[in-house]
Amino acid sequence: MMRLRPLGRSGLQVSELALGTVELGMAYGIPQPGEAPVPDEAEAAHILQRAVDAGITLIDTARAYGLAEERIGRALGHRRHAIVLASKFTLVGPDRVPLRGDDLRRHFWTSLDTSLAALQTDHLDVYQVHAWADPTVLNDGVIVELLSAAKAQGKVRLAGLSAYGVALPLAGLASGGFDVLQVAYNVLDRRMEAEVFPHAQAQGVGVIVRSALLKGALTERGDHLPDHLAPLREASQTFRRVARELPGQPTPVQAALRFCLAHPAVSAALIGVRSLPELEEALGLTGIPDLSPDVMTQLDTLPLTDEELLNPGTWGIP
Repeated sequence: MMRLRPLGRSGLQVSELALGTVELGMAYGIPQPGEAPVPDEAEAAHILQRAVDAGITLIDTARAYGLAEERIGRALGHRRHAIVLASKFTLVGPDRVPLRGDDLRRHFWTSLDTSLAALQTDHLDVYQVHAWADPTVLNDGVIVELLSAAKAQGKVRLAGLSAYGVALPLAGLASGGFDVLQVAYNVLDRRMEAEVFPHAQAQGVGVIVRSALLKGALTERGDHLPDHLAPLREASQTFRRVARELPGQPTPVQAALRFCLAHPAVSAALIGVRSLPELEEALGLTGIPDLSPDVMTQLDTLPLTDEELLNPGTWGIP
């Protein structure tokens, strides 16, 4: 049975396993030989329906995820009441130039209304700024202002920040303007533990973790990493050897998710899938026991410190 957890102080309960949808809308991740880059419309709809049937309540998407929002709207529009729906807006225009001031304001409202129409809903439970790692993007207060206005209009329930690195999540928490943080966290990338998670807990900010599988690098896809990522490929292989010896015999996917969910600050862990078998493997998490303190100590030996390896944006892979 899928367990529910509080999303910070928001009053919302969400499934501990959440569905990320970038792979349902565009080519993303480490490809395997002969694999279609994006599932077709029918397969995407089956994945979404099966996820909700299995008890996943949190669906995370973004305007930047290609076909994802439209596919979610068509597949789940009639089940809107059963899901907590999260999307994102970017800080750049069509020409990839960063937006500020009035340009950002216009872009925000256009992006929000487009997302609402695509998702076939009148509000988003969580609307997140799709940011990178630069904490100065919050300096002028425009992002917090816009999210507050959207909440006041009833188009957005909770304000979120989807960020990379440590500095921007900390700046978001310091601003007091966000109800939810989405950050990268996994068995190889433990940077959030020292500062971000404790501050989020103290403020009652919900935490959604992405990159639980490090863009697939913690699965057998890690064997297909290019040679310039050889240290990451080796770390993946080490993790997978450890995972297969754990109690309950979890798959590496299930062990990676259980690791993320072991931290008390975490409300939900996102899983991105491009096929029904991948989804079923993740859903098998419900039959896997929590990791013991001894296992967590064993996994403490695995983290990497090289940010070039921990940030998929630097890999040269779509």
